[in-house]
Amino acid sequence: MKFFFAALFVGLGLTLGSAAPAHAAINPNMLAWWVQYLIDQSQTVNGKSQAMYPRDNRGLALSPDGAFLYAGYNSGSAGPTLRGEIRKIDLSKADYTDATVAILSGNRGKALATDDKGRVYMAEGSDTDTLDGSGIHIYNANLTTKLFSLGAGVLYGLTKPEGVAVTRESGALVVYATDRTTDSLYRFVLTEGVGDAISGATLSGLDGNDGVMAISGASDMRGVEVDPSGKIWMADIGADLVFRVNSDGTGLVSTSVTDAFDLAFDDSQAFVTQYAQRTITTLKQNDLSSVATIAPLWNALRLDPTGDSDGALSGIVIKSGSQIFVTNENGQTENEKSTYGRCDANSDNPGGPCAITDQYYDDNEPILRAQVPTALTLASFEARAKKQIVALHWDTASEINLIGFRVWRAQGKRARRNLTPEIIPAKNIGQINGAAYVWRDRQAKRGKTYTYQIELLYAGGASEWSEPQRVTFK
Repeated sequence: MKFFFAALFVGLGLTLGSAAPAHAAINPNMLAWWVQYLIDQSQTVNGKSQAMYPRDNRGLALSPDGAFLYAGYNSGSAGPTLRGEIRKIDLSKADYTDATVAILSGNRGKALATDDKGRVYMAEGSDTDTLDGSGIHIYNANLTTKLFSLGAGVLYGLTKPEGVAVTRESGALVVYATDRTTDSLYRFVLTEGVGDAISGATLSGLDGNDGVMAISGASDMRGVEVDPSGKIWMADIGADLVFRVNSDGTGLVSTSVTDAFDLAFDDSQAFVTQYAQRTITTLKQNDLSSVATIAPLWNALRLDPTGDSDGALSGIVIKSGSQIFVTNENGQTENEKSTYGRCDANSDNPGGPCAITDQYYDDNEPILRAQVPTALTLASFEARAKKQIVALHWDTASEINLIGFRVWRAQGKRARRNLTPEIIPAKNIGQINGAAYVWRDRQAKRGKTYTYQIELLYAGGASEWSEPQRVTFK
């Protein structure tokens, strides 16, 4: 497959295996973007053609070790009456077909979560065309065995749950769910057995509300998540609000976020997908104030985020405080062509390598990955002492928003100084492709030891530094 990424350097984009772990803060102004996974239409997975299904990727969750992603598809073919599909995706594999390691057909997975033992929780708001009906259903990590269900109805009070989060509170396994019909937050304490077994569930807590709390001002509750301090956050796409409440049901507050759909956290910020806006807004966890808005670089990634007119950003998770995964529900590749996936009979060069993997139609449902890249766009940097000069060689991996470079040199305890008053311009400004560079220091003196660094300069004034390279000019 072809693996593109684009770096985003503009003012701004978890459902997790236990309480949201504390992560370092992600800088929303310095992100690189990749396509992590999509549906390659021309490939067959687990014996099923992907030409028509699955579609409408909405739910997203990470395994507790961060090695696998779970994706829920609102539209999938599981027979004449059942719709929906949930996939387990190996994040270590670049090929989309090989990365698909397990499929559960028949459930939509409109929202997904995992717990610290790897069990998978799926929120199903549909009751007539899914395998397990409406409710919260719990499966083992390989999606082969249903372990327990919090079914809709009188017993648990659920009607149309489409948000789910899992955490530990004083050692107890707790599930939070949001319901689109009742506009309420539910808290369940699960009873665990041997191994993966779950033997029961009780509605309790939320400050004497017997585990059910009506959220004042709610209109269409979707994503729910627990932040690192234990507070519960909820996204409401109908009211254009994000709610936050303490675990005991006190202190309910809200802030306006248009099309708020799902949430994830690092250690200090909340990341909220804005469904039809196709952006991510970031909020401070302590006071819900706005930090920035993130917009993926769709053109650079060669994607059409609107798809057949209703493309959206929906599910979002954060891995280890550094990687954001977000679903482009109903999105696709651009211009009825694809540069992603495998070279096959539909490619411009079926035997590979191919420039266009699918010549006549789009590939679908991209899951995007964004992170602050290590060493930024530099793929390599080396300083070499030669006969008359010191030669600096560096390569870039991408030059999206990169405008140029400065070369700096330090000697001993002296402060580094700029050797390039006029910047060295980037060769591929605005492009995904990188380039190779050579710069020669003709002022270096024999017998001296120098430390060199490359400063990378970006549109908007941002900059970052390479690792230092030390060389002795003999």
